[in-house]
Amino acid sequence: MYHWTRLATLLPLALLGTTDLADPILRRHDRDDARYLAAGERWGASVCTVGSAAGTVIGDRWVLTAAHVAGNISPFSRSVRCGTRSFAIAEVYTYPGWARKRDSGGDALDLEIPDLALVRLATPATGIPIVRLHRAGGEPGRRIIVVGNGLSGTGESGPETDDGRLRAATNVIDSVFGQYFTFTFSQPDDPAATDLEGIGGPGDSGGPALILRRGRLYVAGVSSLNHRGDAAGPSQYRSTELYARVSPNAAWIDGVMAGRGTPDAVTDAVRPLAATGWPATGPGVTARRWLEAFNSQDSVQIVDFERALRADSLLAKRSAEERVASSRTVFADWGPLQAWGYVESPGKPFMLLVRSDKLDRWMSLSFRLEETPPHKLAGLSVRHPEDAPADAVPRR
Repeated sequence: MYHWTRLATLLPLALLGTTDLADPILRRHDRDDARYLAAGERWGASVCTVGSAAGTVIGDRWVLTAAHVAGNISPFSRSVRCGTRSFAIAEVYTYPGWARKRDSGGDALDLEIPDLALVRLATPATGIPIVRLHRAGGEPGRRIIVVGNGLSGTGESGPETDDGRLRAATNVIDSVFGQYFTFTFSQPDDPAATDLEGIGGPGDSGGPALILRRGRLYVAGVSSLNHRGDAAGPSQYRSTELYARVSPNAAWIDGVMAGRGTPDAVTDAVRPLAATGWPATGPGVTARRWLEAFNSQDSVQIVDFERALRADSLLAKRSAEERVASSRTVFADWGPLQAWGYVESPGKPFMLLVRSDKLDRWMSLSFRLEETPPHKLAGLSVRHPEDAPADAVPRR
């Protein structure tokens, strides 16, 4: 759970899009999922995958997404996926002044600064429909279409199914707060509920709220966060969505697309293991020893790793021996992993690009170590799919 702040007002909010697996549309429990899938096919042709979340094609080389999604773009792939096609990213432009901050309640955001970013593609996204910007304002009361792919579920269950299929739902904008507008996931018996009522879920960040006008689609907002409120859980009935508004920021978007913006600096250097070998740093040693233990599936080696390098707070929740069983379950799905390269940047998790031949998939593992000595492993997450390196020669 996160809370973001608008000036001095603190709101308890669950951030969308910070998980590694993209989750999409949450739908009414009394409607057939096939209708949401059909709506996704109809309205989602311009929605692409960006940083394990989403974005909308608004120019032949431009994709509009959320700033926090842009910050989550993989340094290994640096690409946008539209259907079965992948487009290399040339530059990323984050809205000026946007930044996550920390306070006693967790992550915080000034809601007067929009959670927006633009991605410029290295080559034109030919064949992908371009969505226009909604410039008129007046969002409250407008009917919108929200689109996403990945995990799905209902307002009762929350996110639960991961099938990677595109879905779309409808809703009505309730109100505007600074640079954001809101809408609520109404229950089926609520007179405000639309026929295909729904909202986005975790990982839908960066995706669009579309307005259909005279047969054309316009992007009015970008998925940013979910306010749970009195809902049973995040992204369930009675929770509220906040989307960054496009209309008051159309001039910034136009300016960047016209060449008047400053791209974000690229600071994450990708290092192939074939050229550099494993780094002797603490994170590098932890990642190498984890991979060796995982690939060996030797219970003694896994237990030795867990006791030596896993954070004590995590071992208190699940013993080293219990983690052996968990490792074997994952190994049964993935098989052995082959490491290709890594990214090690100050203040960020250590990222390792690996390949699973069994899954025929490239993916990256993020190793987050404790901030204080002895800097043991405090978190491990996976992101997939990743693009295959051009000269990939995996190393075990």
